[in-house]
Amino acid sequence: MCHGARVAPCIVGFAMMLTVALPPLVFAENPVPQKREKIGEVLGKSVYRDQIQTGQDVDLAEELHHLFLAPVSDKYRREHKAEITPTVAEIDAATIWIDKHHQEERQHEDPKLREMLKTVRDNLAHLKLTESDRESLDDERLALETQLIGEEPKVRQELKSIKERLSRSKLTDAERQRLESQKFTIEMGLKPPGKDLAHFIVDNWKLERHLYDRFGGGRILWQQAGLEAFDATRNWLEAEERNGSFKITDPKFRKEFYRYWHRAHGSFMLHDKDSIREQFLEPEWARPKAK
Repeated sequence: MCHGARVAPCIVGFAMMLTVALPPLVFAENPVPQKREKIGEVLGKSVYRDQIQTGQDVDLAEELHHLFLAPVSDKYRREHKAEITPTVAEIDAATIWIDKHHQEERQHEDPKLREMLKTVRDNLAHLKLTESDRESLDDERLALETQLIGEEPKVRQELKSIKERLSRSKLTDAERQRLESQKFTIEMGLKPPGKDLAHFIVDNWKLERHLYDRFGGGRILWQQAGLEAFDATRNWLEAEERNGSFKITDPKFRKEFYRYWHRAHGSFMLHDKDSIREQFLEPEWARPKAK
């Protein structure tokens, strides 16, 4: 923002000083700052309309959850850290369960994956392919082989070869990028989902279970991040709103904020108490082992 005209400097020469004639200074009026429209508060801080991202792919409810729900959720996590932080025993139990089911799934998918791998190998051996098509098929071969238990020794040997080639200095950028991509594919394929996924699952479950126990139970919703204490979360947010943790003064925005809890979610919603207990309250990985 320009608050006044800039004055051109005088130019000083070695033989003489030239005086530069300047026009009269004209100062532009400072524009009146536009008043920001406040739409609410969260944890004592004002929230303004211009903080909402705009655009074709922007979901208004998600923006409002980012502005209002996320800070309140972070506060809840801090306040109840001791109760909702996953324990080592919980992580270990979930890791064992996840790896076991991952192995079972690989065995179940084995026949189909082997058929796919046979087709890819046949195409690589017999089709006339461009270099680009050959590389794409070879990447597909590698991804399939990493998922097959019987191919593991071969894949590990290929990983060793790739690492040796990467250690050489005489590689083009394209060659190095391709080898790095293959290395990543193999390492991710050979690595069980295990502990990292277990920590994510248990961390999410303990938060949702804590909300469920403290704010009235109710229905459970299937989500990508895991099972969600659907009704309890709404009850918690309404309680936080009453307690002043946040407020949304624009009625349209407030309605949009709560829209998620007032629309139908179909078959992803769990109503049955036995299903809720089996799948949410007492997930298989958290059940005590029979002696």
